Amino acid sequence: MAMVDAKMAQKQRKHRILTCLCLFIMTIISISLSIRFSGLDGILYGVIFAILLAGNVLHIMRASQLKIVPIVLDKRAAGYLEEALGSDSLEIHFLAHRVSTQDYRIREEEARERNSIQPEEGSFIFLEIETKDANAGKEKIEVKGMNSGDYKIFRCKCQSAPVAIASLLLHIAKETKKIPHVYMGWTDAHPLSYAWKFILFGEGETAPLTRELIRTSEPNENLRPYIHVA
Repeated sequence: MAMVDAKMAQKQRKHRILTCLCLFIMTIISISLSIRFSGLDGILYGVIFAILLAGNVLHIMRASQLKIVPIVLDKRAAGYLEEALGSDSLEIHFLAHRVSTQDYRIREEEARERNSIQPEEGSFIFLEIETKDANAGKEKIEVKGMNSGDYKIFRCKCQSAPVAIASLLLHIAKETKKIPHVYMGWTDAHPLSYAWKFILFGEGETAPLTRELIRTSEPNENLRPYIHVA
């Protein structure tokens, strides 16, 4: 307990130092702008810049505190999970999928081809996350079981996709004693664009962020869910 408190205190000190440093930088830049643009224009530019920078700093601090959230499965989602555990493969395969984008059949075919998974090795449960602003955190994530024809879907809302995916995988691993798999794809966007999306909106390149959340939350690497990216 004392060790946990010490780590928490250390993290809080780092945040205070970061805040003080950013405030100092904001002050210097605001003064520079005031000098560069004399009169009310300089003051206005300085204030606008300070507000924008302060907002980004708050988003960065909030996003850096992403953590695992408790999971609640509804009756249908729990039933899908039981069916997966009762199948011949005895494996749980999740396939990350953006809501209302690609056809489920096409997405499954692509995933099987890229990851060399045959139908007899198990079926997929599509995992869909509706993301919200990073400031709109919740105490728990409610996962709803849905379907589109023969395709089974887990859908939930969360401030970021990595938080939802990591939380769900760790929850299932703990409750079922089976290590689940999740399959994702790389994006074609520039890494810097996703870095800014993560800072501003709580979004980003999902696979590495999910992996990092799992790594920091589960010390035993043998119990960590499998993340496949292709």
